[in-house]
Amino acid sequence: SPDGRCIVSASLDKTVRVWNADEPGPLILRGHEGAVTMASFSPDGRRVVSASMDKTVRVWNADGSGQPLVFTGHNDIIQGASFSPDGRHIVSASWDKTVRVWDANGSKPPLVLQGHDGFVTMASFSPDGQHIVSTSFDKTMRVWNADGSGQPLILRGHEGFVWSASFSPDGRRIVSASWDKTVRVWNADGSGQPLVLQGHDDVVHSAVFSPDGRHIVSASEDKTVRVWSADGSGQPLVFRGHEVLALVHSDRPFSPDGRHVVSSSNDGTVRIWNVDGTGEPLLLRASSEPVHSASFSPDGRRVAAALNDKTVIVWSDLEPLQGADDPRLWTATHYCMPLDTRRRLLDFPEEQSRADLERCQRRVAEAPPQPR
Repeated sequence: SPDGRCIVSASLDKTVRVWNADEPGPLILRGHEGAVTMASFSPDGRRVVSASMDKTVRVWNADGSGQPLVFTGHNDIIQGASFSPDGRHIVSASWDKTVRVWDANGSKPPLVLQGHDGFVTMASFSPDGQHIVSTSFDKTMRVWNADGSGQPLILRGHEGFVWSASFSPDGRRIVSASWDKTVRVWNADGSGQPLVLQGHDDVVHSAVFSPDGRHIVSASEDKTVRVWSADGSGQPLVFRGHEVLALVHSDRPFSPDGRHVVSSSNDGTVRIWNVDGTGEPLLLRASSEPVHSASFSPDGRRVAAALNDKTVIVWSDLEPLQGADDPRLWTATHYCMPLDTRRRLLDFPEEQSRADLERCQRRVAEAPPQPR
């Protein structure tokens, strides 16, 4: 949520769940009759929009009160839906090849934006809410006026399906990710030629601008995460470590200060990388199951991940350990192995075992209290 206190998840079990990041047990929003493909909060955090394979969009009160608004009209799976920056409208993208713009209060029929010749894979608003970018299996992107006026700007050049696209923070550029293994950076007004960022060796699923618009992160089935200069200068930083396809989520893959980026993978891990390429990534082992997405909280202090094993995990301590003397190692437990057990299991001399026990007891006493 915008205040970082709650998390919303969408599931194949046909439910939307709203979790308090600090407490167990979600609020379960039921009503969809098919798998839920996407869910997100309104800008004020009071509502949730969800998209489903049941061909509907639903708008829920985030506290679970009342009945959801049900928006019907799409004729096929809805791939995604999201609010406009002012919270007054919702855009949805569907396999029926259309984009629809709905009044968030359900007061009017939607605008139907037609023109794509293949499944529409995503659609999102520009930062000022005046435009919408959509991507499609027809290998194009389209930039529409959000009020439905005029004709869309068609951005052509990709040689494969376009999976995703997003605006830069200032709304002047768009970055796209494609099956053709490239990332492209376009002027949102269609002027000039796009920058073609090449290097990935397989399908690129997503690409997103950093908060300051100076960098782009992309993730690919080639198992790498790459950070590019948004102006195309220099060579990208290539982050390797994931054992199968790497993913970056369209919502907050960068920390708010732009210094870190989080990725997930079907290898069951989440990794946090330094954007400048220094050091080793912080490795968060989640499960033996694939991790579908991972995002930073708005304050950058936590990372939430959605897993294939039907769970959501939240990590709240993201600073790497500074070695064996790091006090945080001693907040997790107050247990120090008794002297006799140390000698028996570790086969250390009594003098060393006694010194180690005293050191453990001292560290536990000095460690800060564990956050509740």
